[in-house]
Amino acid sequence: MTQQNNTRQALLEAACQLFAEHGYDAVSTRMIAETAQVNLGGIHYHFGSKEKLYVAAFNHATAMDDRCCISDIAAENPELMETPEGQAEIIRIATLKMFDEFFFGETLSWKTRIMLRELSSPSSAQPILAREVIKPALTGDMDFIRRIQPGVSEQTALAWANMLHAQAIFHLLCQGTLKLMFGVRNINRSFYETTAREAANALILLLGLPLVTSAESR
Repeated sequence: MTQQNNTRQALLEAACQLFAEHGYDAVSTRMIAETAQVNLGGIHYHFGSKEKLYVAAFNHATAMDDRCCISDIAAENPELMETPEGQAEIIRIATLKMFDEFFFGETLSWKTRIMLRELSSPSSAQPILAREVIKPALTGDMDFIRRIQPGVSEQTALAWANMLHAQAIFHLLCQGTLKLMFGVRNINRSFYETTAREAANALILLLGLPLVTSAESR
């Protein structure tokens, strides 16, 4: 890795930690530079502004850089779009990958905090975040839905595109409460894998695609 890449990565990691801990508005560029142990001008050089650094941090935190959206999986596996079975598999892959990243990925704690903080207490950077990160992911998934069901309205396509993300966010918000009610032994990897499969199956059925019938999928 080059020195420039090292500097960019150091800034990104410092920003992720600080934004997760304190929120966007409470973090200054000087705090980020000092934590990363790089020159303050490095933020402008590598990211352009604090807002753009926040977008990069949020992208990293929500694993969108890891290609978890349905539309991304479809683009990476065009052969799967050729059959209903393949289209259903795209939904399963994307959902399982998203849940795995959200609940079992590296540096889980700050990834969860930075995302939930922004969703529950929107920062002044939310407009650019919505425009550059969240909307492109949703519209990509809406396009995937319309390719399968061309007749659905925009509202219906948006509602269906939101389903998988809503399931993941709900379980992120409620995981502590669920563990209190049902115990840590029940709210575990197996539970979240089951939740991901069932969430995927719900969207698959709405789109009129075939479910996997093997015992492993149940």
